[in-house]
Amino acid sequence: GNKIVLTKRVGTGALFAAEMRGKVDGKFRSEAISEMCKSNGKAAKVITDPEFVSSVNAVTDVTGFGLVGHLLEMLDWEAGIGARLALSEIPFFEGAVSAARQNIYSSLQKSNENSRRAVKNHSAIAQAHPEKSRLLYDPQTAGGLLIIMEAGAAEALVSRMKDDGYDSCTVIGEIIRLDTGGEGGGGGAEESCVMRKLVEIGGAEESC
Repeated sequence: GNKIVLTKRVGTGALFAAEMRGKVDGKFRSEAISEMCKSNGKAAKVITDPEFVSSVNAVTDVTGFGLVGHLLEMLDWEAGIGARLALSEIPFFEGAVSAARQNIYSSLQKSNENSRRAVKNHSAIAQAHPEKSRLLYDPQTAGGLLIIMEAGAAEALVSRMKDDGYDSCTVIGEIIRLDTGGEGGGGGAEESCVMRKLVEIGGAEESC
């Protein structure tokens, strides 16, 4: 199987929206800037190292479309490739969670949340974790890398990333086989507005 690894925390959009309103603690701002200043270049060199390159199957950076938005670009309904995320394992900036509790988000939040239609259990997660669930769509500035790789090498990669300064790097989920119900391509115009369910998020059973 394949694991999903994220190298940096999530939430810069909401955090800096709150900062512009004077609604975030200065230590949270400094913490975010410190992580944002860590270049993805070093992380890219790690995943192209001979120890890991054959185990890495897909990589993208998390930027304006948010974590879920960019993950969706890596999945494929036709091939039956979906993802299951563990909400409890996803690293969020504390300042972003604070902003979400104040209902402060980036101006791009609303459009990014259209991606929630591709999340199988969106409503349950939103009810159990109202702040963190919305931050899954938060647009990132200088976000981390999102890596899909062979499960057997994932923990070694995380350890190497941490050694190289990516302290927030962690496994946040896994790739799963979708039950597409025999659906294929060629759907007519009547299907064009239907978002297929590509992502599942664990954690709805545990509310904060």
